[in-house]
Amino acid sequence: MNNMCVQGCNNNKKCIDDNVFIIGVPGMRGPTGPTGPSGGATGPTGPTGATGPTGAIGPTGATGPTGATGPTGPTGPSGDTPTLEIGTVTTGEPGTQATASITGTAPNYILNLTIPQGPTGSQGLQGEVGPTGPTGPTGPTGLTGATERLFKSSNKIIIDSSLIIPYNEKKDNILHNIS
Repeated sequence: MNNMCVQGCNNNKKCIDDNVFIIGVPGMRGPTGPTGPSGGATGPTGPTGATGPTGAIGPTGATGPTGATGPTGPTGPSGDTPTLEIGTVTTGEPGTQATASITGTAPNYILNLTIPQGPTGSQGLQGEVGPTGPTGPTGPTGLTGATERLFKSSNKIIIDSSLIIPYNEKKDNILHNIS
């Protein structure tokens, strides 16, 4: 007779000796057997496989420590000594910001300024009376006036030196409006 084959649990075909048939549901798998003896000869290394695809880029690592300071470089050439000239100085509007600008080319620079006008201050205290000034020059001769002249002298009113009127300041008010 021919060998009979039956489907196993692992989709492997199991063949049984002649005239032996296994029919029915396969049973449960048995326990794993003991490990075989060790110490056998190691087989030869297999061939190197093909290089696999490049993996995704990983996260950035932590910053490393600061390295040592390098040596001092050589001294550079001396530069030109700059000159600074004052250009325009402008009075700005009250309450604006002061500004400055530098124009020109090295080494000759020009500084331009705008300085805002300050607010009007309060009036200061009155100063002391100054010393009397020198006597001015004599003025030109005035026009000839009327022939009668009225003036006060001591206790008398004198009109053109020919008429003298006695005057008492407490009783009479004749000359109070005469200057």
